[in-house]
Amino acid sequence: MVAAVAVAAVGWSGGGGGWIWMLYAWKIVLVGPNNVLQSWDPTVKSPCTWDLGDLDSLQYLEVYGNNLSGSIPRELGKLFHLISLDLYNNQLSGHIPPTLGKLKSLKFMRLNSNKLTGKIPIQVIQLIQWGNLQIM
Repeated sequence: MVAAVAVAAVGWSGGGGGWIWMLYAWKIVLVGPNNVLQSWDPTVKSPCTWDLGDLDSLQYLEVYGNNLSGSIPRELGKLFHLISLDLYNNQLSGHIPPTLGKLKSLKFMRLNSNKLTGKIPIQVIQLIQWGNLQIM
C-alpha cells in the first residue's frame, strides 16, 4: 500500500506540491525493500527516481481521482503481482501500453475518465479472453 501511494509522484505531474512533503514525512519512517525509497528527494519536481518495475510485489495501484497527467508508464507491465490497477478519473493521455498484457494476475483495471486515445491493445484484450481481467 505504501508503494501505491508513493508511486503517484513517479513520472506524472499532478496538482499541488504539499502532498510531496506529506509523502516524504511518511517515507522517512518507512523501510522499503531493496532500499527503493532511498532516492527520494522532495526538493525536485519528481521526487522519486526509482523505477516502477522495482515494485515487483505491488498488488494494488490505486491513484484514481488525482488529476494526474502524462502517459501511462509502460513499466507498469513489470508489476507481475498486480491485482488491481485503478488510474481512472485523471487526465492521462496517449495509448494504453501493450505491456499491461503481461499482467497475468490482474483482475481489475479501471482507466475510464481520462484522455486516452487509440484501441485497447490485443495483449490486454487477451487477458479478458482468458477470463482473468474484468475491465470496469
